Amino acid sequence: IGMDLVEVAPAYDHAEITAIAAASIAYDWMAVVAKQRGAVPRPVGRI
Repeated sequence: IGMDLVEVAPAYDHAEITAIAAASIAYDWMAVVAKQRGAVPRPVGRI
């Protein structure tokens, strides 16, 4: 399984919308892979 995010250039993204979208996609993808491999969510508590 692999994933590649391209065309993310924070230097040209003054509002950081592209960088935030890329980070969100990467996080969601890792969560899906972890769930498929049997990861169990645990509450973290208050931050």
